[in-house]
Amino acid sequence: MRVFRGQEMDSENWDYEMEKRRPLSMVGRVVDSGRKDEEGQRIFQCAAHSLSSCRECFNWKKLMRAQVKPAKNDHGKVSDRDQLSGLLAAMGAPVAGDTKLDESGLEHKLRLALNYAQNMAKFLNRMPINPVELAKWKDVQRRPVFDAVRRSNMAEVLKVAEARRTTGNASSAFPLYANAFMDLRQTIMSLAKNFDTNHPVALLQDENQRAAISMRMLDVYMLDNTTPLIALIYEPANAQEQMVGSKTMQFMQTQVMPLGNENCAQIRCTLEEQALLRRLLYLNSTKLSPAYETTLAADQRAFKRSFILPIGPLDEAQIGKLTSNTGCAVCGASQTKACSACHCERYCGPACQKAHWKEHKATCHSLQGGTWTDFAFVSSPDMNSDKVVDSLLNLYAPSSEQHDAHLQRLNGLQPRPDVHGDRTFLLKVQYVQTDHNGDPPNPPQYVVHDRERSLEGYLRSKGRDSPWTTLVKQIPPMAVGEKIYRWARRTGDWELNICLDREPQGVETLSW
Repeated sequence: MRVFRGQEMDSENWDYEMEKRRPLSMVGRVVDSGRKDEEGQRIFQCAAHSLSSCRECFNWKKLMRAQVKPAKNDHGKVSDRDQLSGLLAAMGAPVAGDTKLDESGLEHKLRLALNYAQNMAKFLNRMPINPVELAKWKDVQRRPVFDAVRRSNMAEVLKVAEARRTTGNASSAFPLYANAFMDLRQTIMSLAKNFDTNHPVALLQDENQRAAISMRMLDVYMLDNTTPLIALIYEPANAQEQMVGSKTMQFMQTQVMPLGNENCAQIRCTLEEQALLRRLLYLNSTKLSPAYETTLAADQRAFKRSFILPIGPLDEAQIGKLTSNTGCAVCGASQTKACSACHCERYCGPACQKAHWKEHKATCHSLQGGTWTDFAFVSSPDMNSDKVVDSLLNLYAPSSEQHDAHLQRLNGLQPRPDVHGDRTFLLKVQYVQTDHNGDPPNPPQYVVHDRERSLEGYLRSKGRDSPWTTLVKQIPPMAVGEKIYRWARRTGDWELNICLDREPQGVETLSW
């Protein structure tokens, strides 16, 4: 097989340990392309990308170094930039293709996203945790674990209903192996169902058996009345050599064979899903109490320990936090200051600001000379002079969060923290019909929120000069659902300064 240009083996700089390496297996990495070269020889290509000259799959130095020096501690960290971006997009928090955030910045976002997905903030005060100190799920709850791990939001429910109506097949709404995050959620439900039916062991691997995760669920505990905690041990393998290596074989011999192969579920897991699952398992393993190890059997302590919680979709507020914190617009550095002219972009210093001016100029100039109008915003609307308690429906939030938000309004919502500081941010303004009799409300009701939903409420005019005339021209009364996006600044707990007469320029397509 050819060595491609730029990848020649330099014997003078080749590590001595490479001379003692095991033969490099290409099983699962190379497939026949079905084509032949001019000499009639078969042309092979990589299985991952279908390329005969793939610099990633045929990077011999990288492959052999990984074989000779396997990671001592498998943190499940995703180091490939494209894979990081793909996993974040699968979770609903895509990063811009031209983002300057480095791999560590993207990896940080992935960690946050995984914690958001399992609602970890709710339980942080109980971490690190020793599962055996919790009540066992089966001793307290009558619900199967499968039912308890299911999480969704209204947007997903509506999408499933639409798929069932149009195709007769509800599963077509979220087909398997198309989205790593949806696949992970399906896998967790499969594991829960297997536990309910007394099948605690599973082997998760991709179709071509290039990587695998061996897993045994030890028990399920009750973190709270609606949240099961699945305690488990696992062992990942990244290549054929590791999959037949001593640790994986030890797992099969001690954890699978005593239970019988018929109790080992075979679950197909794409490489992307495995990357997400491995990172999740490691993050959760850091939240286990050291005392938990002493409760395990001797043959279980040799393997990695972790737990799984129910995982659900991210809501708009969480997605907003993940997609808005982009660091310096040029280099991705986290220590930044806002552009003094428009406060829309942030830079680590003058050099990066100057380098970005060509791209930023349209946005910056569009705000110069704009008319900024002061508004107040309130948590609930006034309807024909009567104060009402209303709730803003968020299709992307779990039903439990909808309930909590409504209770906050009933109890008198306190102002939320200002997460924007001196920075200008995008605000959505939307006309809503709050009078259920069909009559236009007086005054008109305009609901507002930022992408992160760090603030949301109903606009009120502030000062003698009413801004409603300008606003009504852009969103007429009775135009239910019509919306605009405008730049805004938060000037107080319940105060906003909005640039009404300038549409945002130089920003991504706005659809939130």
